[in-house]
Amino acid sequence: GCLEPGLAKATFGTGTSVMIYVGEEAPSPPEGLAATLAWGVDGRVGYALEGIINATGTTMQWLRDGLRILDNVKDSGAIAAALPDNGGVYIVPAFAGLGAPYWTMDAAGLICGLTRGTSREQLIRAGLESMAYQVKDVIELAAATGCAPRELRIDGGASDNEFLLQFQADMLDVDLTRAPFGEVSALGAAHLAGLQVGLWEDLDAVKRQWHSQHVYRPKMKFDERNRLYEDWQLAVRRALVR
Repeated sequence: GCLEPGLAKATFGTGTSVMIYVGEEAPSPPEGLAATLAWGVDGRVGYALEGIINATGTTMQWLRDGLRILDNVKDSGAIAAALPDNGGVYIVPAFAGLGAPYWTMDAAGLICGLTRGTSREQLIRAGLESMAYQVKDVIELAAATGCAPRELRIDGGASDNEFLLQFQADMLDVDLTRAPFGEVSALGAAHLAGLQVGLWEDLDAVKRQWHSQHVYRPKMKFDERNRLYEDWQLAVRRALVR
């Protein structure tokens, strides 16, 4: 559904693909991101900047299956939301190195900010927050090249996690919309097929098919957002040192 420059899409799976639509002129991607085809219709081609993040949903599976501090991943949002903050705890899930925008395969995963008072709930919240921080890493790099999105559309397995989606909107300071169902990549393929057989007349008709299930608007103050993200970046720098 991202058919206008300034619209971006993130699919939360075990990893996450972030795609920012840039228009019908091929971009020159910054180091750390890739230029990719968004769609091709009737001789027209649209392009996107893309960043692939290695571990997002995998982090929550690890907290469940590896550390065994989470019985059901679906409970993670409520657990995180019940806390006032993350207690200074950050998880950098470099289980197989870090993907976009770092592409450092020898980075080491870490948990930092631990104290005697650190709880399982704070670790669960840190796992969810790490998903949003990594998406912000990709978006920040794209924004530095003039491709800042005005809206992020979310789908995938974690798209029903209320805490994650609100935190993501807060981190990016843009509106975030949840797709009407989890797998909109399949919907995009259906739209292309429909265009080919004449079910829809043109891309403008496809645009009108989009509707969001819910819109999350940023609420976090500027200073708090910057402080959290600076601490995340510090954690990532530590993960890059072996």
